[in-house]
Amino acid sequence: MSFKTGYIDLYSSGAGKVNYIVRQKLGGRYSFKDIINVRKGVSGLEFTDEINGVPIRYRVTAELFRQGIGLYFRTYRNNFFLPVPFEEIEIIRIDKSEDVIHPIRFSFYRLMTKIGFNYLISRNFLAANEFSIIHPICVEIIKSDGTKIPLKIRRINPKGIFEFFKQPSLNNLSTFKIE
Repeated sequence: MSFKTGYIDLYSSGAGKVNYIVRQKLGGRYSFKDIINVRKGVSGLEFTDEINGVPIRYRVTAELFRQGIGLYFRTYRNNFFLPVPFEEIEIIRIDKSEDVIHPIRFSFYRLMTKIGFNYLISRNFLAANEFSIIHPICVEIIKSDGTKIPLKIRRINPKGIFEFFKQPSLNNLSTFKIE
């Protein structure tokens, strides 16, 4: 991975090491009683890393702990865990640039927007000749040492990911800009 330090290779180290790091750096997991008030985790994120000129796409799951976020990066060959304590996070930015769309006479996209579906859901039903430029929704975690963790949302409905980052424990760290 492009992160030189801080991550744990889950194939070479056992769950005991992850549990130890979670207790030491991230304050431990939430109890069953606390989970009722907290959205514990979210999937549907993607991280692209380039190793020796070859792009590698990781599926990413974010899990909320008492004092930080744990990111699980997975491919069919690799499996990593990256602990990110709240004190190391400067800002979490969710950004979406404006898409350029040329709707055709009849399209499911136009029908869904007329019915009242959210744009972020309706855009998944665009025909190939309707869109010119579609920008992904990006989540960027910027750490206090300047390290950036760029993630992309790869879900049909990104609402759950927005709700995860809008939780009270993350609220003062998150900024949203969706055009």
